[in-house]
Amino acid sequence: MGCMTVMLLAAEHPDLFTAEMFVDGQWDVNKLASLAGQKFFYFAAEGDDKAYAGQTDLLPVLQKDGAKVSTATWDATWSADQFTSAVKSELAKETVFIS
Repeated sequence: MGCMTVMLLAAEHPDLFTAEMFVDGQWDVNKLASLAGQKFFYFAAEGDDKAYAGQTDLLPVLQKDGAKVSTATWDATWSADQFTSAVKSELAKETVFIS
């Protein structure tokens, strides 16, 4: 419930947060289109059917509204160094990041 609340707050009040990190949540993508102009990370486990589907459905909505988006699949068994490297790589792209 926390992720869904933050998603909706961020979409309805784009100046409320500097950036967001969404983890395993989803919301009606039609209400989230304004996220296209914001900076956020959005993580969803492929095994979480609702969150993963919500994330997948949001991607074309964001892109249609002009968001620069990057995606990646990360392995939960990676070392801290591997995660650090992956995060730095995504941050350097200056895009919305969806994993």
